[in-house]
Amino acid sequence: MIPILSRGLLFGDSAGRETAATGLGDVIELTATRFLAGPLIVIMTGPLLRIVGDRNPSNVKIAILKTLGKVLVKGGPALRAFVPQFQTTFVKALADPSRQVRMEAIHALSLLMPLSTRVDPLIKDLVAGSLGKNNVADGVGAAVVQTATLQALAVVLEKGGSKSKAPENIQAALDATIELFGATDAGIREGAGKAMGAACGLLGKERAEALMNDTVLPEADSDASSDRHGAACAIHYIMASSVGPELQHIAPTLQTV
Repeated sequence: MIPILSRGLLFGDSAGRETAATGLGDVIELTATRFLAGPLIVIMTGPLLRIVGDRNPSNVKIAILKTLGKVLVKGGPALRAFVPQFQTTFVKALADPSRQVRMEAIHALSLLMPLSTRVDPLIKDLVAGSLGKNNVADGVGAAVVQTATLQALAVVLEKGGSKSKAPENIQAALDATIELFGATDAGIREGAGKAMGAACGLLGKERAEALMNDTVLPEADSDASSDRHGAACAIHYIMASSVGPELQHIAPTLQTV
């Protein structure tokens, strides 16, 4: 079935590509992992990566991204050589007009982290995107892209941040969330809070506690509802992070907020 589905991916129309991508995903899902190891999974991956950058409608992109996610789950170390292509593909999809495409890209990035050995360039790219420094695709609002990028940054920090060899990149991620957790857009505030929690989990108790006392809690007393919402998001995700149990002594202060 693989040659039939691969041909549908490469030469089919939109409906054919969607069907072929979904069918390939079903084949991968139904096949035991031990039968997919090595060259076979590589043969399946090639056509998907080759067409994912084409001008496909959102339903085709969603089908491709879902199948790439299944490839990552089943493929394992055999796909390590494809990691840069996967990263480029998923980061680009964060600026797609379709919300579902963006969500699939975030999920796929989380699945990619076990294979990724060089997370620092990805973190830097996502930090820049979260601050709106990357180009925005036509017809996509900046706030939408920033929100998706912050959500992706949170996932990358949580799943792969421990692999970072440059602590300054984790700090840069935290600095970006500090800049954005009081933004006017609610989605950006939520994404910034989530990424802030993930960064605090990597930087440790002292940094997280200082951030809470010096930056987050003062915002919780603001007259502006957007500031209070941003502070609430930050508090929630910091306390839910791996460093949260070490901050239980400030819980009474949070209750008064």
